[in-house]
Amino acid sequence: MTYHPHQLHAAAALASLRRAVSYLDVVRDALLITNPQPADAPARHRSAAALAAYDELLRAEKADRLVNQRAGIKPAGATPAPVNPALLDVEADLGPTVHHAVMLVASELRTHPLLCWSSLWVDIADSKWDGRCDYLAAALPAVSPALAREVHGDLDVLDRRLRGVVGLDADRWSLPGGPRCPACGQRRLQAQISSPYTAAWTVVCDNDACRCRGPLCACAMATRPIRVRHIWPADSPLVRVLLAGLHTAPSEQTAA
Repeated sequence: MTYHPHQLHAAAALASLRRAVSYLDVVRDALLITNPQPADAPARHRSAAALAAYDELLRAEKADRLVNQRAGIKPAGATPAPVNPALLDVEADLGPTVHHAVMLVASELRTHPLLCWSSLWVDIADSKWDGRCDYLAAALPAVSPALAREVHGDLDVLDRRLRGVVGLDADRWSLPGGPRCPACGQRRLQAQISSPYTAAWTVVCDNDACRCRGPLCACAMATRPIRVRHIWPADSPLVRVLLAGLHTAPSEQTAA
């Protein structure tokens, strides 16, 4: 089946966000190690549930901190909560953002025989985060390119925010041998490997200026919308050739 680049980008953003969220427990532990609470060891809260209890306190302090920062006033002491407020802010946006995406997708697919918002999907989505993400993963390949683009934008922004706060790099792997991008010619092709299923991995060009030029573009994408970042699914002929090492002549491979 041929997927539109917007659908592939949306699915990759969802997989990347889910992978980033899976690191949160580890990140919380690391934050507590590097930013210990000023209390005796037995009194220090180290569970995720205990950290969540600080949310209200942090939000109450946030307005005062912003006012003071704009006035050039530095904090006089450490906050009683050991986590970065930005982390709690992005965590608070996870559920609403994914829920909004689910509602948009479900509305568009309301007449779809398998992906309409039936009691089956309602039961799955009742499991909150995982269920809603499972629905999006199943439904995104069936939505219109316009909606996939909107969902991709929302999920990608959230994923970048989360990874920026916790210091996580993108889940990408440079292709062996440094093959050239068929569109821009640079050796910056990378596999996006967030999904636990290799069949769902995609290949992108890390050159931000590398955009599709339309039907005459040399990118070899099955669908070539103008000004969209290049992305190839794992089962595309180009990726198969790249991974087989047939993208360059033997002399060029040796020189690389």
